[in-house]
Amino acid sequence: MGITRRVAATCLVILLFTAVRLQAQDTLAAARELYASAQYDNALKLLDRLSVGTPAGDEQQSIDLYRSLCLLAVGR
Repeated sequence: MGITRRVAATCLVILLFTAVRLQAQDTLAAARELYASAQYDNALKLLDRLSVGTPAGDEQQSIDLYRSLCLLAVGR
């Protein structure tokens, strides 16, 4: 019974981690859409919130890229 609980707990942790990761990707996708629709200030606010969560390396690079593009677009 102890092994079954450990397996269940491990599965739950993996599921939660995946859900958080998917939510972050959706939010990055939303920031991309804001950028594409020229809503740069809103995209910057969203990207700033995303940066706080210490995302994985590739996500952080995408956040930094879109943040730079938005700042360039608004002349800052």
